[in-house]
Order: sequence, then structure tokens, then C-alpha cells
Amino acid sequence: MRRLVQAPHYDYKLLYSLCSDACEANGLHMRELGGKGPQPEPPFVSFDIISPHIRTSYVEDDPNNEFAVVLSLTVYDLDRQNAYQSADALRQCIGSKSQDVMQALRNAGAVLEERMPLQVRNITNINEPATMVGFDFKVRVSEPYTEPDQIEKINFEEETNG
Repeated sequence: MRRLVQAPHYDYKLLYSLCSDACEANGLHMRELGGKGPQPEPPFVSFDIISPHIRTSYVEDDPNNEFAVVLSLTVYDLDRQNAYQSADALRQCIGSKSQDVMQALRNAGAVLEERMPLQVRNITNINEPATMVGFDFKVRVSEPYTEPDQIEKINFEEETNG
């Protein structure tokens, strides 16, 4: 009987850590969008994975196992100008070529492909005087690939009728 091998999957916690470190470097608290618990006091950043797996190659046996991930960071602040400034600083941090950012991307096994421009996000509660400004960005990552175990020896047993 053939044994199925479960291939390891990309660890999305690495991208969460990348974004969390960028927020912390800008003095902002990050929380997962739709996360449980009370909402922190503004300003804070909401993190969301918009598209977790976009194929970059349609070759079935792509040796690189690369795919793209689209992430969203949204700054929530009571002051509109502060929201824009914080979101822009965060966007610049994610796209900078500093050693710290480049090392954080390498640690996450990611390559920054695209940063979208800042956008004002919709607020569902009209009574809330807050402003949400955010941006999306796309990174390319590789899924770990492991070769299935090699078959070294096959034993045959002959059956005789008679």
C-alpha cells in the first residue's frame, strides 16, 4: 500500500510577524481584522490576509512552489491627518530598502512584489468619528517542498498454485 506524504505548508505566521514588527517600529499596535477581544484604543492597525494563495505559475510541477499573498494593513485613528501620516509611514517602512526590512522579508521567505497606494477605508458605523486609511501589498513566497521517501528495495513473493 502506498503511503501518502503530507507536504509542509507555508507558515503565514511569518507574514504576521513581518507586519507586526513594521507596526511596532512605527509605534502602532497591530491586531488581526475580525480578531476576538475588545478593540484597542486608536490609533491601531488592522491586519488581514486578503488573498492567501495566488498561483504565479501554471506549471503543474513547478520546482519553486512559488505563490503570491496579498496583505492589507489599515490604520484606525480618531484624527484623519494622523491616520494618513501613520499609514504612509507604515507603507514607506514596508517598501523601504533598509537592512532591517530586507532581513525581515528574508526571514519570512518573502519578496515584496507590489505596494498599492493609500486608500480611505469604509467605516460601517457612521456614528464613529474615526478614520481608517490603509494599503494593500503583495508578496511572493515559496511553499516548502519535500521529496517523498525513496523506495530502496522491493520484496516480491511468488504464489504457486498447486
